[in-house]
Amino acid sequence: MLLCKLIRDDDGDCIPDDEQVWCLVTPYADGDQRFCTAEYFGDGEGNAVAKTKRVKRGGITCPQCISHIKLIKAVRL
Repeated sequence: MLLCKLIRDDDGDCIPDDEQVWCLVTPYADGDQRFCTAEYFGDGEGNAVAKTKRVKRGGITCPQCISHIKLIKAVRL
C-alpha cells in the first residue's frame, strides 16, 4: 500500500508540519491520486511536492481518508 504526505502545495507554499498527514494513494494509469481529494500529484502533475512510503498495513493519518475507508468497509455485499 502506498501512502503520501504533501510537503508543499500547488502554490509552492510549505505545509506546516502539524498539518501534514499521510494519505492513501490510489494508483491509476495516468498517475497517482490522493484517495481523500482525488487530486493527482507527482511527475508533472503540478507544483505540489510529496513524500511517499510503502507500508503493509496502517500508517494513514488523514482524517478524510480514514472516513472514506470506514464508509467503504461498512458496505455489505
